[in-house]
Amino acid sequence: MSVMKKIMFLVFALLLVNCSVAMASASSQAVSGQQSVKIAVLPYLDTSEQDKDYVPAIIDEGYTTYFSSLPGVMVVPAADTQAALKAAGYDTSDMVLPGKETMAAVAKATGADYVVAMELSSLNAIRHESFFQYKISVNVKLEYHFYSAKKDTMMPFKTTGAKDNATVLGNVGFKAPIKASLQQAMQKANDKISAAM
Repeated sequence: MSVMKKIMFLVFALLLVNCSVAMASASSQAVSGQQSVKIAVLPYLDTSEQDKDYVPAIIDEGYTTYFSSLPGVMVVPAADTQAALKAAGYDTSDMVLPGKETMAAVAKATGADYVVAMELSSLNAIRHESFFQYKISVNVKLEYHFYSAKKDTMMPFKTTGAKDNATVLGNVGFKAPIKASLQQAMQKANDKISAAM
């Protein structure tokens, strides 16, 4: 009987291994068969009149290069996006987010499923000083236009970020709270865009 139990156990174990291999194979086929989407990320506009030299790097990380880090998302090369904007007659020096017609033209010219544009419209950082304490308060406002080629719709929206950074008996800098506020506002927008894709 114990030999029979061992044989039954081995047969059962082999069946489990076969089932696991089949499920893993089906799962990898589903992932590799996942449809990818193509997005054109337009250059961001900065109408906030801020003058911090580190802000562009923060925005590049959370907006310009963010979408290329998403699985199944292919970003249209910047040169192709710029050429499509130029062909559509869009001028970035106007400092106005592109409208639906321009976004649609970019999608058509680049073959993008989605087009996104962002504007840093407000960045206010204020230092407060009181007895033995310094505090930086930062408020950020971003405006977005998100276009879906399949639906031929544009979704305009705004996001905000706010951060207070305080220290006692010392000095506090602007960079950390500005970075945190920008990241917070961009993450809200990225979540909204990801849900719409």
